[in-house]
Amino acid sequence: MKDHEKIKNESADRDTQKDDNNHPCSCGDLEKEIEALREENQTISDQMKRAVADYRNLEGRMLKEKAAYITYAESKVARQILPVLDNLEKAQESINNEGIGLIIAQFNKVLESLGVIEIEAIGKEFDPVFHESIDIEEGPENRVTTVLEKGYRIGEAVIRPAKVKVGKSLSNNKKDIQSEDLSNSDIKED
Repeated sequence: MKDHEKIKNESADRDTQKDDNNHPCSCGDLEKEIEALREENQTISDQMKRAVADYRNLEGRMLKEKAAYITYAESKVARQILPVLDNLEKAQESINNEGIGLIIAQFNKVLESLGVIEIEAIGKEFDPVFHESIDIEEGPENRVTTVLEKGYRIGEAVIRPAKVKVGKSLSNNKKDIQSEDLSNSDIKED
């Protein structure tokens, strides 16, 4: 009986092989089709990843441009307000009125809400990005000694540079000028 079952199983295996051999698609064709589908899937996956990356880059660029436009608009408003604030501060220095002081404080709060920051100047090293030198006076070398008009910035963007006087050791220059005058007088006598 065992032999009979063994023969029956072998016959069934042969029938299965015959069915596989009679099938119009061979294993090689299926493997080629599977490989082609895998490549197509990989191509579509790569395209999707690139599209997502492009979208993220676009989104980041749009946010940066939006921030730049906002900063531009804020700086434009601030540039128009600053001369009014300058005049109020000059009036306050002259008459020392409490009402004007309150208005100046309100102006400063508005500027602060726009992100406008006063540029530090007195005692700082002269920086042509943040300072505009109007004059030179005796003082610490290359240091801002006097602010003639306050400067302002938003972030690192300068709205208006501070107009300043810069220190220079004038006593050395006077000695140089005097010695130059003496040498010129020697020439005249000959």
